[in-house]
Amino acid sequence: MSLGGVKQYIEITGKSKNKPVLLFIHGGPGWPQTPQLRYFNSDLTKTFILATWDQRGCGKTYLNDSLAENLTLAQIVSDAHELTQFLKQTFKQKKIFLAGFSWGSNVGLTLAQKYPEDYLAYVGISQVVNMKSGMEVTQAWLAERAKERNDTATLKVLERLRQGDTGLCNNRLDCFVRQYELVTKYNGAVFNPKSDQEVEKQ
Repeated sequence: MSLGGVKQYIEITGKSKNKPVLLFIHGGPGWPQTPQLRYFNSDLTKTFILATWDQRGCGKTYLNDSLAENLTLAQIVSDAHELTQFLKQTFKQKKIFLAGFSWGSNVGLTLAQKYPEDYLAYVGISQVVNMKSGMEVTQAWLAERAKERNDTATLKVLERLRQGDTGLCNNRLDCFVRQYELVTKYNGAVFNPKSDQEVEKQ
């Protein structure tokens, strides 16, 4: 369906059209989680009509919006608000449930604050509270792991991140992604890599 003038992928699943609606806002930005929800969270469809959505520039929406020129929090919130209205009207519900994971928790919390009349409840998963503090805590954890393995390359990248080296990254999101690459290297995002392999089979 079209959200904000861009064709975007929405997947709606559930055992009954009479169940309450749950809109899941994925992380990233750029980390569509529809396959993970199918594999790990299919039980949700017994209780809810589950709506998952590939945001601008990622997943199946990427096929229609590969440049993702307007990838901002404000635009993603606007897209989600439009999707919320569609879900309410389609399933004839005055309010729906909302869940946001990681980056999606920024979107979800903003939606809940801006449009409280749309939602029965909001569930924050890996809720972002203080981005700057979170980056610092993560850097300390990464430094410990890197020192244990004598990983001088990672330690050098961490030092450049701390110094705000614009040759490494030139904005908060870019720096977050560079740091997240290190987190992934040390299995800090997905504790058991085998779980990712299982999802890839779906």
